[in-house]
Amino acid sequence: MVISLSKQFFGLLLISILLWRCNDPILVGGDLLDDEKLRLGYTEDFVLHTRTEAGERIPTHIPTLDSRTYLLGQLNDPVFGSIETGLYLYNVLQPGSKPTFTTTSALVTFDSLVLVLQLDSTVQYGTQNDRHRFEVYKLTANFKPTDTFYSDTQLEFIPDLLVNKTIEVRPRDSVSYKDHISRNEVKGPAQVRLRLRDDFGMDLIRNNEAAINDTAFINFMKGFYIRATPESGSSLFGLNLSNSAIQSSAPINKLIMYYTENDTVRKTYEYLINFATINQFVHKREGSQAASFIQNPEMGDSLTFIQGLGGVRTVVNFSDISVINNRNINNATLELTVANISNPPGIYTAPTQLIATYKDENDRTILIDDIQILMQRALDFRISFGGGLTAANGLNTYRLNITNHLKRLQRTPGVSREIILSPALVTVEATRVLITESSIPNRAVLYGAKHSQYPVRLKVSFTEQ
Repeated sequence: MVISLSKQFFGLLLISILLWRCNDPILVGGDLLDDEKLRLGYTEDFVLHTRTEAGERIPTHIPTLDSRTYLLGQLNDPVFGSIETGLYLYNVLQPGSKPTFTTTSALVTFDSLVLVLQLDSTVQYGTQNDRHRFEVYKLTANFKPTDTFYSDTQLEFIPDLLVNKTIEVRPRDSVSYKDHISRNEVKGPAQVRLRLRDDFGMDLIRNNEAAINDTAFINFMKGFYIRATPESGSSLFGLNLSNSAIQSSAPINKLIMYYTENDTVRKTYEYLINFATINQFVHKREGSQAASFIQNPEMGDSLTFIQGLGGVRTVVNFSDISVINNRNINNATLELTVANISNPPGIYTAPTQLIATYKDENDRTILIDDIQILMQRALDFRISFGGGLTAANGLNTYRLNITNHLKRLQRTPGVSREIILSPALVTVEATRVLITESSIPNRAVLYGAKHSQYPVRLKVSFTEQ
C-alpha cells in the first residue's frame, strides 16, 4: 500500500480537525482560579460483557470491487469447526477473436480441454503443499456478473464430474508442462491445470454456433462449480483471480482448447474467465469449542472468538456507562488480549486487523463513527481508530479508539449498547477505502470481559462539565 506524503499530511490534518471538533475544548493555564481550573479524569470502571455469536454471510462478488484472492480447500479445527469452500466461475470468448476450428477447411482433431487457474503465493493455511482432490461440475444456469453474490450462494450444477483429479498444491513453486505447439518442456508460474473430460471438450469443439456467437457459447458453457478436498483434511489455498490476472495480455487463468489440424499443425484457443467469480463458504461448527460458547453466551466473559470468512465474531456489551454521565469524553480506548492457550491447532494466525460495527434499529450493520467518518472522506481510518494486532511482552493485543461511538451512546440512549468485532482486510484507493472479509480465514481466541488476568478493558479519559 502506497500513500503519497501530501495525502498523509492532509489526512492527519483532517483527522486532527475532526477530533478537535468532536471533543470538548481543554483550557490550559496556571493562572486560573481554583474553581475555574479544568478537572480532568480517567476511569476503567465499566460493567462490560462479551460473548461469541455466529457471523453473517459476506459478499464474495461485488461488481465494482476487484478482489484478488479466492479460496479453495477445507479447514478442520476442533476449536472453530470446519470451513468448506467452493468456487463458481464462467468463461467467455475473446473479444475480437473467435476460434477457427469450426470454420477451417482442414481436418480438425480434438486433443484436450484444460482449465488453468493461477495460485496466489501469498495465501496458504493449514497443511502446507497438501494434495487436494479437485472436482469440477457444469452449472445448469447462467449467473449475472452485474449481481452481488454472497458466501452462502448455491447454484445448481450437473452432478456428473468433468474433473476428478488429485494434485499437490504448491502456491510458491513454478510448474513444468509440455507446450502443445512446440512440444518443449516449459516452466510457468504456480498454477493448477485441470483437464476436463474429453467428451465434454469434443462437444464444445463440434459446436459451430458456440464458436462464433457469444450468446450461444455462454448458453453451452454456463459455468463451472469447483471444489478441492485436501487429503490431510485441513488445508486451504488461494487463487489469484484479480481483474489484472484475468484480463492481462497473457493471462494464466483461462480455459484452453488444444487441437490439431491435418494431423500436423497443433493449435490452441483460449477462453477467458469472466471477472464475476463467486466464493462459497460453509461453516460447520457442531462439536467445536466455538459452538459451545455460541450456545452458552454467559461463557463469553471468560473467552470469546473471532474468525474471518463470515465465521464467528465477538460482541462487547457496554451494559452500564453511567460512570461517564455528565462528563466530556476526551478519549475512549477498547483493549482486548489474544488468549495464549495451547489447543487451537494450525499455522494460520490471529487476524491482523479488526473493525467495529453495531446494529441499528432496523437490524442493519453500521460501522461505528470512528471508522465511518474517515471512510466517507476516503481516508485510512486505521490512523486514528487502530484495531491492528500488536505484540509486546509476550502478549498480542488489539486497541480500538471508540471515542466518537461512546459519545454517540452518551447522547443517544436508543443506540445499541453492543459493538461487534470482526476481522477485516482494508484497502486504501485514491477515492475510497474498502473493507472486505472474503479472503481472511485467520481466527483467534480472546480473553473475555471478566477474565481474571487479562479482561477486556474500556479506558476513558474525560473532562468534568
